[in-house]
Order: sequence, then C-alpha cells, then structure tokens
Amino acid sequence: MSLANMAPLLVFRPPAVQQVEIVPPDPGMLRVANQMYLTRYQNGDQLIPLTESLKTLQSLSAPSGDAQRYNRALNVLVVNLSEPPAASPEIALDLREAGDAGFLIISNGPVAWTIHGAPAGAMAKLAFESEAPLILRNAPPGIVAGFHIRAFGSYDVVTPADYAQSEQPWRFPVFCSAIRNWSSYFGVPFDQVRIWSYYQSPEYHLRSTAIAADGRDLQWPKSIAVQCAPRPAPPVDPPAPPVQRVRRRYY
Repeated sequence: MSLANMAPLLVFRPPAVQQVEIVPPDPGMLRVANQMYLTRYQNGDQLIPLTESLKTLQSLSAPSGDAQRYNRALNVLVVNLSEPPAASPEIALDLREAGDAGFLIISNGPVAWTIHGAPAGAMAKLAFESEAPLILRNAPPGIVAGFHIRAFGSYDVVTPADYAQSEQPWRFPVFCSAIRNWSSYFGVPFDQVRIWSYYQSPEYHLRSTAIAADGRDLQWPKSIAVQCAPRPAPPVDPPAPPVQRVRRRYY
C-alpha cells in the first residue's frame, strides 16, 4: 500500500504503477512532464527491477485503514547496513511475538527481507522507509502496512543517517516529522512510539514490547517524542559592559 493520500512525507498505494528513472534513459526515451519511468535500481553489479519490486509490495499491501484497525502500538527499527553493501543483504524478520504492534523499518540500502512466523491472519504489520527498493520473501498477503521509498519516486525519505544526526537540529526535525506521519497513519499517539537502532544483523525479532537483533545485546527502547521535544536554546553569555572612557585632568 503506498502513502499518497496520507501526508506530504508519505506515499501510500499510488493509483497506478509509478515509473522512476534510476539509470540513464535509453536514447530516444520520451520524457513527459510529471511522468517518471521505472527501469531498474543498480547496486554494485546487482540490478533490481523496480516495476517488479513495486508491484510485489502493492500486492502484499493491506487495505487502507488496516494499519489502525489491527495495531495498537508502533515500534520503529532503524537498520544501519554495512557500508557499502555489495549486494542486497538477506535479513530475516521474526513476527512470532508481534502481538498487536505494527513495525516501521528504516534502512539505508536495498535489502531482501524474509518473513518468519507471521501469525495467521496478520494484517498491516510492516511498513518500510528506504532510499532503495526492497525484496520481500515468504510474506503473506496483507502484511505490508505501507512504504515510502525514494526509488519509487517518494520525496523527503529519511534514513538511519538522519536518525544518527539527532544532535544536528537542522536535519533531525525532518526525521521527527516522518515518524509523526507514520504514527498518525498507524493511529498510535506520537508519545507512545518507541525506537530501536541496530547495526546489520542476520535476523531481527519484532515483538510487541521490544525489538531484538541476533548476535547483539538487547537495547532499551528510546522514546522518539522525548528525542523530538523542543530543546532549550543554549545559554548566551551576557554582553560585555561597554568600555567607559575616563578623562583625567592634569593640574
């Protein structure tokens, strides 16, 4: 399901297959205003057909409104992939203990995600935000709540680097705005959204109360609302008193 009718930063279920030019166009390709051509995404020596990737996501997407209907919480997973990934890494997502939580996954490159343990009838559990297209394997129909992917023509896509720059106030508000849009889409209060950030792992366990990564210590969640709260301005030293000039009279 694409995010087009939600908010400026999100594009849910486009009415037609969008086409995006990722590699230089073939000679003579006609360019039409506001029309983009879906060809392929190049990652090293690997070519990912974008049309196929987009159609797969659309076919696995739940109807509009199911993100709110089936979820009572929103957990965010920020995945910092190895730099640069030679090819789309294979990463598993374990949904056995997903419960009534939805999950937003933010990554910085193409990934082949394999779904394990999705409960029978699970709907709208996973949302994806990434610059690159993704591959979903073993995914039941309706498991995708939404996606916001630059390779498909979305704008203002946030990445793990944006989250890492939380100390840089000129960029972090964009990340906060994106999470606000997702929390609204899932119908979860912003102050209840929790976020975990991990380096690349072969498998992530998506639980209603926590997100764990194989081979890494379990992290305590962070409240994105706290991180996005307005920060007090740094103290400003009072101006130095003006220099007083004293005239001396000599007798």
